Amino acid sequence: MSVPRRRRAALLLTAATSLGCPAERPPVARARPAPAEAKARFAHDPSALHLSLDHYDFATHPDLLQRITASPFQYFRFTNPGFAAAICAAFEDILPALPSVNLHGDAHLEQFAVTNAGFGLVDFDDAVGGPAVIDLLRFGVSLQIAAGERGWTAEEALDRFFAGYQAALEAPETEGPVPAFVERARQSFAREPDGFLARCDALMVPLPPGDRAEADAGLKRYVEVMLEQSPELTRAFFETKRYGRLRGGVGSALDQRFLIRIEGPTPAQNDDVVLEAKELRDLSSVPCVQASLLGGRFRTIVGRARLGGNDDPFLAVVPRGPEETPDDPPFWVQSWRSDYRELDAAHDLTSVHELDEVVYQVGLQLGRGHIREFATPFDDQLRRAVRDMLRDYGPRIRATIDDMTKRTLASWQHFRDEVARAAGAATPP
Repeated sequence: MSVPRRRRAALLLTAATSLGCPAERPPVARARPAPAEAKARFAHDPSALHLSLDHYDFATHPDLLQRITASPFQYFRFTNPGFAAAICAAFEDILPALPSVNLHGDAHLEQFAVTNAGFGLVDFDDAVGGPAVIDLLRFGVSLQIAAGERGWTAEEALDRFFAGYQAALEAPETEGPVPAFVERARQSFAREPDGFLARCDALMVPLPPGDRAEADAGLKRYVEVMLEQSPELTRAFFETKRYGRLRGGVGSALDQRFLIRIEGPTPAQNDDVVLEAKELRDLSSVPCVQASLLGGRFRTIVGRARLGGNDDPFLAVVPRGPEETPDDPPFWVQSWRSDYRELDAAHDLTSVHELDEVVYQVGLQLGRGHIREFATPFDDQLRRAVRDMLRDYGPRIRATIDDMTKRTLASWQHFRDEVARAAGAATPP
């Protein structure tokens, strides 16, 4: 006798809570498309931020269900497409007056990462062209929710974020002090690459035999792109030593992702290169953004170059098959670094002052990156237009941050109640 999906999700949540994640992970599940009426609500009703057990199949991800049920911030991270669509709806009356920019698309506090080479927002899966309010609202709400979980108030942090954003619009070369979190993170980096490579190997879930042919074909296409882009490299550099599905994350937990270890510059083990391949995410549910503004299928790597810097020689977009369709999107590829750490909003910051330092830097990054090369050779005019937007609509933006924070917290509680009801219905008498 089959178990209803909602009940199955509740049973898996109970199992995850008591036993932890299973040792043998099942294949990655795709998100269930929301019904047409749900998409319409997301597109036109700014209060429609509710996530439901009916929207996604959590059966193979009980650990994910547990995380987003336990924390409003993790719930917020998971619901970005609906959140972005709600921003479009909240500003629908003035969208024609809002200048389009390079958008990160999912700017939030835990996207802030540190390497020895730099620091700032990472993860450009949702990079796209669209109104700046999407990044400003997304990051602003993330500040309020994260600060609330720590028992802090976020008003000063919001002031610092917008101060950084305004400063970069006025003078893109502006730099702020290096945050204390960045200094601590760099001191913690391991100097031995073997530990990094071993951790990467442990994250790879072996592919079923039927999936290997497609993966091998994708890797072959990637090598051809790289050899054309960097003729000084050889095929031996890209010899595949190991690969598998990559599991984890919150916002990307249901995406198709792969981790690949290749030979690197020499046959030695300690200079191998690790690549991550991610399926290009569908953003069609967000009505006020346009992938074409950042090169269509190249939007992730273009967004990364403009907002985060172009310091990765292994960036590429690889077609999945001979013809691309919405049901068969391409993959984009980036490399991983051994000196890398993402901020944990619940533990890594010791004070509101440290939060202020981080968010000022994010404001600078977005203020520079929103404009960079988007309207070239008229970037200065776009910069002025965004400053005018802040002058004319700044109070409305701040008020909408407050409103969407309240709505997100209410939606999280609504989701927790739904999960609890489903778990109760699944509990044997």
